[in-house]
Amino acid sequence: SIATPAVTITTPVNKGELSTVEGFNFNTANIEQLQSIPGIGPKLSQRILDYRTENGPFKSVEELVNVKGIGPSKMNNIRQHGYVVEAQAP
Repeated sequence: SIATPAVTITTPVNKGELSTVEGFNFNTANIEQLQSIPGIGPKLSQRILDYRTENGPFKSVEELVNVKGIGPSKMNNIRQHGYVVEAQAP
């Protein structure tokens, strides 16, 4: 598979505030990228890929809580390592 390079995205959070997220797109991340996140091992990274395959692209990072093994505290950690950009139709 082709690795997606890590990028930095700056997005508006609240009026006048920006949040910078470094990492990769969870919709294109491969198993090695997912395992680079502290707390995500081989089994959980595979569950994330399986969820994405079965349900289509993530619409938001928060949708990752639907993956078995990702609860609120793990979600807080994951949120710091990536972002979601939905694929554009050709």
